[in-house]
Amino acid sequence: MAAAAVARRRGRPQNPQTIVPPADVVDAVVLMDLKVNAKYIHTWITVDYETTRNWLVRHWLLANSATCRQCHRAMHLTKCEELKFDKDQWRCRDCSMIQSIRKGSFFANGHMPLMTMVEIIYWWTTDNSQVAIMLEVNVSHKTLIDWFMFCRDICVEWIFNHSVPIGGVDPVTGNPSLLKSTSRFSSK
Repeated sequence: MAAAAVARRRGRPQNPQTIVPPADVVDAVVLMDLKVNAKYIHTWITVDYETTRNWLVRHWLLANSATCRQCHRAMHLTKCEELKFDKDQWRCRDCSMIQSIRKGSFFANGHMPLMTMVEIIYWWTTDNSQVAIMLEVNVSHKTLIDWFMFCRDICVEWIFNHSVPIGGVDPVTGNPSLLKSTSRFSSK
């Protein structure tokens, strides 16, 4: 009888604090060897919303958990059918703060389904014509160009933030070799 009373007091089960079990998140070494083609995209990633979301979380493209900005407690994943593209969001039980599952990710400002964005990004990496990609993904030319420019900007930003000087450092003086260029036309 006591066990039944405890079960009644607990109520319904709590919403999860993670999207996938932390053990399911892919290791960085595995991520480097990931091979993706159109068949893989359509079979394993963009089947439906939940499959796409889980794949993005397992591959570090969406956060697996969230912390409330106001009270700094773990947020819970809640279903929300009223959302236009996503079917769930993060919600704080203590202060009722709500946050998109896309927050802080590459997909944060994308105003389309995650599945469509994944397909556009995949096709951006191929050498297909824009017309063929527009037909494949079913988006307008303007949307496709905007996303292609966004992908390009992300790559440029990454290269800028991870660039190293060409030529390295002179081991004797410690000066970058690019700064020691001598022109045969320079006056001495």
